[in-house]
Amino acid sequence: MSLNPRSRQFISLPTTTGVLTRRVVAYVFDLLFIALFGGMLFWAVVVLNLFTFGLLHGLFAFVALAPMLYATLTVAGRHGATWGMRMMAIGYRTEDGSLPSRAQAFAVSFLFYFTFWVTGGLILLVALLSSRHRTLHDILAGLVMVRTDGLAWAA
Repeated sequence: MSLNPRSRQFISLPTTTGVLTRRVVAYVFDLLFIALFGGMLFWAVVVLNLFTFGLLHGLFAFVALAPMLYATLTVAGRHGATWGMRMMAIGYRTEDGSLPSRAQAFAVSFLFYFTFWVTGGLILLVALLSSRHRTLHDILAGLVMVRTDGLAWAA
């Protein structure tokens, strides 16, 4: 249970049991989706550059941002989860149980890739020590990873 700061009532969030293992497997699936998304984005920019004789070469920056774009757009959607997370029946919720906002989706994806890059992945060890197995980027974005299997509102 968590405390809803607006109403000061306790809200029961779905279970977080087994979320850590599911997160790892979900990210492996997400890496495949990111590779496909990044590949399609790369070739779209290549074609645009051919037609504009290289005038739009600055769009290649979006190819480098493909992982963050993928995570932000999918987490901010109506499922609150990336495609890999959906396959593993997990998703993000706020402390009061609602879906993440676009700002929270951007924050969690940016903070994940930034802290992962800076620490070489060691930052993910925070999930082993925190309550509800929250990572640092979850905590800073105000999100909780929960299991969505068996929940009517997860679909």
